[in-house]
Amino acid sequence: MKTYCISNRKGGVGKTTTTVNLGTVPALAGKKVLIIDMDPQGNATQTFRCNNYEDENQADINDVLFNGVDIHKAIVHSEFYGIDVLPNNKKVRNPGEYFNDLYEKSERDSHKIVLRDALHAVADEYDYAFIDTNPSGGTMVDIQLTASDYVLIPVDVSGYSSDGISDELEDFYNVQDTFNPNLELKGVVLGDVNPRTNLTATRQQGYGKLLDNLALKTMIRHDGNLQTSSSLYEPLFSYKKKVNGCSDYINLAYELGIINYEECELLKKEYVKTVNLRKVSKKGRR
Repeated sequence: MKTYCISNRKGGVGKTTTTVNLGTVPALAGKKVLIIDMDPQGNATQTFRCNNYEDENQADINDVLFNGVDIHKAIVHSEFYGIDVLPNNKKVRNPGEYFNDLYEKSERDSHKIVLRDALHAVADEYDYAFIDTNPSGGTMVDIQLTASDYVLIPVDVSGYSSDGISDELEDFYNVQDTFNPNLELKGVVLGDVNPRTNLTATRQQGYGKLLDNLALKTMIRHDGNLQTSSSLYEPLFSYKKKVNGCSDYINLAYELGIINYEECELLKKEYVKTVNLRKVSKKGRR
């Protein structure tokens, strides 16, 4: 199992949207996918209809992290494409503080492998796991990155989410040096993009220089269907096919190596709109 951490300290940059829709792509290609909801808001959990806030006996990510519950008892099977979810039922509002209260300072580092160890128990059952991260810094960042193979940083090109990149890089290198030497930074993916604007080109070049050309070629274009599907708590691919968002997340999965060329082409046939160009005579060409 390969684990992707979708991470940015800034809120409102599309972390959950990226987790949900990028995570859906390999499932559509027949791979086994686990979504891990580390965000106390529980939006990824809601999107896959795996929330059960009223049942205190329903185990969730917090029970796995803090109460030693077997991860198998917390995983919920969603109704979407065979995707499983390690849900967040909002039992702990501030897990970072809870963790620090739970352990003495001298014990904390040794317990930051708790998620990594839990995921090892299901590593043979899934091809990919995607972590929707807790946006707070500190302890939870260490736990999330320690459990991951790759880091993907989503950035809203129209906002100020680039401000969180320096913090994200600091977290990445700290965890790589301290807990997880094999952690790999996959890059920055620009979201809410209008490809025709100068702002997009400027931001892409800037991130490329900042991250040694790790700004990904695939960008997530502005698509109102993404916002609508999120507000309805539904993956885009279930809400509406053949829209820009479907095409972009398929291309992103292919660029990251999550799906291969044949899988990419098959998915495009079902989920990407085909544009029929009218034949133009030589006389009519410019």
